[in-house]
Amino acid sequence: MPKYLCVIEPNPEGGFDGYAVDLGVFVVGKDTREEVIESLQEGLALHLLELQEHGREVPPPVARTADVESPGEWVWIEPATINPVSVALEHLLREAKISQAEVARRLGVSRVVVHRMLDPFAPDHKVSSLERIAQAVGKRMEIHFT
Repeated sequence: MPKYLCVIEPNPEGGFDGYAVDLGVFVVGKDTREEVIESLQEGLALHLLELQEHGREVPPPVARTADVESPGEWVWIEPATINPVSVALEHLLREAKISQAEVARRLGVSRVVVHRMLDPFAPDHKVSSLERIAQAVGKRMEIHFT
């Protein structure tokens, strides 16, 4: 995955801000530099996913540090890894026109549990949980390897 040039700057009110030079990704008001980097990684990943889902071209990184006038720190950041299962679950609910709250009600769990499963940065999912969500929206789960 390519890395994108980002700038991290101190916020005059305390903490840190950051932005990706090539893409419209901005982070404001984080307490630490590390929080800015993590938020930029996730923001870059979500922005690129949105471009792909709308059939738009993913731009390659083109900025160079010489192109940016900033008192901040230049950092090359790789987008976070997105869990494709979470993305597929989000699409499943959208296509079924069922809210997270309704899925939670049907499963007998809190909305937080469903929200966590739809988190694109969630590390893993249990197959049994995926089967339950599929049943809750009237679908059958199939796993394919290509």
